[in-house]
This record gives sequence, structure tokens and C-alpha cells, in this order.
Amino acid sequence: MCKKVLTNAFTVPDMGLPTYFLGMHMDHDRAAGKLSLGQRQYVTTILERFAMEDCNPVRLPIGVGVVMEREGATLDVPMATKYKKAVGELLYLATCTRPDISFAVGKLSRHVSAPTQAHWAVAKAVMRYLKGTRTWFLTYRSEGPLVGYSDADYAGDIDTRWSKTGQAFLWGGADFS
Repeated sequence: MCKKVLTNAFTVPDMGLPTYFLGMHMDHDRAAGKLSLGQRQYVTTILERFAMEDCNPVRLPIGVGVVMEREGATLDVPMATKYKKAVGELLYLATCTRPDISFAVGKLSRHVSAPTQAHWAVAKAVMRYLKGTRTWFLTYRSEGPLVGYSDADYAGDIDTRWSKTGQAFLWGGADFS
């Protein structure tokens, strides 16, 4: 409907279904009722930007039991700026097509005001995880149940003793929260 209104008002060429938009690769399969979104090129760009393109991949975005505290050897100003840029780029990725790194990026983003060497090591671990999963896509299906998950901890933040909660909602097989 919107396309018809725009075509009547303006000269608009029909270029077909989009395949790449805002750094996202899009794969349409109308017969199967699927739309897949991924950001393999953006992940490659992040890895190149932070000299991680030749790193060894890891299986998890953040190690089991990793505790991120305020205390530690702080980064100098250029490295702190690099850390902030890395967290920003990872946050965009987590928001668009990679909910699997959201927990780790959330932990990293809490320390952008005073990052330490330990925080930078965790950021690099997330990038190492992305190296091994760069071709992963979110696949939305036209039908499927709405499923919700939630979790919480009790006083899990070491520095503030605050509790944290989180939730994810899946519809048609992929995250949309």
C-alpha cells in the first residue's frame, strides 16, 4: 500500500526486495515464509578495525564465571577511547542481529567511563567469538509461537550489589525484543 502511494506521488524505480540495508544482509525466501538477517560484513569490519581478523575463535562471547569489577589497571586515554569505540560497535551489532552477545556487551557497557585491562580482554573475547560466528543469521518465519524467557540474579553486581534482570522474546523462531 505504501509503495503504491509513493509510486503515484513520485518517480520511484522498483528495485525489488532489499538485500543489504544499514549493514545488514537480508535473505528473503517467500515460498518458505522466511526472512534472514545477518551482519557478516560488519563483523569483518569490526575485526579488521581492532586488528582481530587473525584471532582464534572461542565458543562463548563471555567466559563462564567472568566477573567484571571496577578495580584494576586502567587503560590509558587512547586505549580507553578504543575500548569505547569497540563497545559502541558491539552494541550496534547486538541490537540489530546478534542477541547472543547482548549479555556480554551489556557488561562491557557498564564500564565505558573507566575501562581496565580486564575489560579490554573481555571485549577482545567477544570479538574472538564473533570471528567464529560471523556468518550467523537471525531467521524469522512467518508463523510460529511467541515465546518469552526471563532471568534474574540476586545482588550479582560485585561493585554495587544490585540485582540484574533480563528478558528475551522470540517470535517465529528469532529474537525481536
